[in-house]
Amino acid sequence: QAPRAIVFDLVLAEPDVFRPESDAALRETLRGTTRVYLPTVRLNPAGDAQGVRLADAAAALGLERGPRADPQARAQLLPPLIVDEADWRTGAINHLEDFDGVGRRHALALDLYGWKLPSLPARVARDLGWSLPPGDAFELHYRGGLHAFERVPYATLWEDFGRRQRAFPAERLRDRIVIVGASAPGLLDARLTPIASVQPGVEILATAIDNLANQRWMTR
Repeated sequence: QAPRAIVFDLVLAEPDVFRPESDAALRETLRGTTRVYLPTVRLNPAGDAQGVRLADAAAALGLERGPRADPQARAQLLPPLIVDEADWRTGAINHLEDFDGVGRRHALALDLYGWKLPSLPARVARDLGWSLPPGDAFELHYRGGLHAFERVPYATLWEDFGRRQRAFPAERLRDRIVIVGASAPGLLDARLTPIASVQPGVEILATAIDNLANQRWMTR
């Protein structure tokens, strides 16, 4: 349906040892695409000595080299390892918490010893030509309560692909930004935000992208 962008909120780092053909199919599907974005997670800095050398991974991760970037620095990261590096188009999805444990902000970039790792929303914004607020983070402006964004169950699309006559509207996703994520509580991707004690992380990602797309972040 030619969406404007497809953004994954699923960390594609571990290979499928039972069905390797599934990973191969995903790699083939992503090869040469320019609209699909995949997340990277910044892991505990205590393990950075065993991490990747940032200078070597800069191109694949989209790192920006600052004037004080350490050429020998390493960082422990979890990128989309099951996908070919040429198709990563990745950014960080680390959750930011204030002193009271509430997530009110979203990163634009993470500082890694002078190297800047863009967040996933910032990477999408940069590629689509949106302006970014100043600094390395911005205040989230929530659209409303939980489930403020249109949701399409994965099963709905999966079942529709098998039908001779498609029931899903043919133009529904055209030029939209599609975020692929999960909201089941058992997946432990729920966060404390100003509007909910348990909010799916995919909705926070959607809020950040929506803010940047519409220039509607909050200011203190």
